[in-house]
Formats: sequence, structure tokens, C-alpha cells
Amino acid sequence: MYSPSRRILIGMFVFISLNKMMTCGSPPAINVDQQVASSPVINHGPAVVIPEGWKKIDADGKFTFYLPPDLWDTGSMGIENYHKEYTNGKLHVSLDYHPFEIRAYPVRPESLGKNQRETTLEIDGKKSFMFFYDGTDYRKRPYYTAELSLGDLSKDEVILRMSVSAWNPARLKVAETIFRSIQLNPGSKNGTQSRK
Repeated sequence: MYSPSRRILIGMFVFISLNKMMTCGSPPAINVDQQVASSPVINHGPAVVIPEGWKKIDADGKFTFYLPPDLWDTGSMGIENYHKEYTNGKLHVSLDYHPFEIRAYPVRPESLGKNQRETTLEIDGKKSFMFFYDGTDYRKRPYYTAELSLGDLSKDEVILRMSVSAWNPARLKVAETIFRSIQLNPGSKNGTQSRK
């Protein structure tokens, strides 16, 4: 039927999928590093004002960013790269630092959902690409996503891939604030992952 290595891969996929489904609706067991934002974050682009009460997240010393106070860490982790997910049941934030997989820039119109919009911006001094698009979830319900590739995606050089998703498109208003709040740690390995 299947080789032993293929069975292991299938088993790992099922385990990770079940883990995500089971932890998405649970509040955090431990409190994330919460710091109340009060001043604008300057990230070599336009200053972004962080709403009061948002919490500062330290991504294992690699970078920091801010999230609304009601989002919690789902406990999801990556194997091949630093991966984290946060949710409140209505809004979902996912990130991959030095992502194992990046979007192929030339074929992005076919790989993204409907109503795609693309914006180029600067995050912490790095050229970045932000996409908004519509899709459907596994139950065929409309699902809306804002996605950031921090680094020059057109040259396959991406440091961080982050997405904000929701069933209600109005909830994505916070996405650009989250993305613009990212600050890379200068002491961390922030070179780009090149696929060439």
C-alpha cells in the first residue's frame, strides 16, 4: 500500500492538522509577553500608531510585532522554520520566519484567490509585498486574507511571511497595522531566504 516513510509523513500531517483544529478555539494556557503600546512604532517607513492595549509579541528574539489584546497563541509550531499562529476565533494570524515555502511571484495572480489586490511597501527598511484576496474555507464559506511577504518577493528573497485571515472582510482593517508594527531584531539572522 504505502511505504513506511510515506505513512510517517501522512501520520505527521494528520497529527498537525488535528492539533491545529483542537487548539484553535482554546484560550492560552500561558500568558504571552504583553506590553501596552503607547507611542508610534517607526520602522523605516511611515510611522504606525499602535492602538492602546495592543500587546507586543517577541518572536523568539527574531523580531517583534503588535497584536490586538484578544488574540492568543494557539500553540502551533513549525518543524522546518519558526512558525506561530494567533487567533480569537474570528481573526487568525499566521507567520513563518525564514519560510520554507514562498509564493512564486510570477504566478501570484493564479495562486491567490479572487479580488486580488497587491501593494508594495517598506517594512523595517525592507521592500515588502502585501496582498489582499478572497477565497473559501474548507466548508466553502467566504474567507478573506491579507498576506505579507517581508523581503523582495520578486527576487525570491523573503524573511517573513505573515497572513491575517477572517470570515468577515471588515476584520482585516487591522492587518496593515499588524504588518507595519514588525521590527526585525538587528542581532538576529535576518538575511533573506533565497530560492535560487
